[in-house]
Amino acid sequence: LNRIKTMKRFHETVDSMPQYQEGTSVDEIEWFASTSYNLALKCVAENMDDTNSLDFAQLSRKFILLIPHKEFTFPKMFHYTYWEFRSHLLYLTIIQTRMYRGNPDALLQVQIESLTLMNDISQKRNRQDFKDGCGSYENEKMDGCLSDALLLAFEASLQMQDQIKISEILLSLIHI
Repeated sequence: LNRIKTMKRFHETVDSMPQYQEGTSVDEIEWFASTSYNLALKCVAENMDDTNSLDFAQLSRKFILLIPHKEFTFPKMFHYTYWEFRSHLLYLTIIQTRMYRGNPDALLQVQIESLTLMNDISQKRNRQDFKDGCGSYENEKMDGCLSDALLLAFEASLQMQDQIKISEILLSLIHI
């Protein structure tokens, strides 16, 4: 009976607390994503604990994914899409370096996610709105992301001695 009374009082206290509800702007989300990304880079550059750099890189990705890319004009949408790819590449690069520190499952994750990322980048590049909106500068940035994803996938496949994936990656170079 005392437990029920305590629970009832607890719920009354929680229910009577005012809820703080204010929206967060895209600029604020972008700032958090950018700050997380830069902190991840700083952790990597200063050879800090991989867990910190991985957490910051993952946080950056999550913030970028909160931004509704499709609700913007092409230049802004491209900007967010590009940073989504860059933050994912940073995340995968950090995971790959963790493999050298005793995490054998890291290579498989890098291989799978980088191949998926290659596919995502290729699909974006082939969409009509990207073809229409991209100039040489934007194409160069997308090519850089695709090259980095391809390199991560290839390195992971080589280290895993996965001859089938190596062949698939080499064949995919013909279609790029």
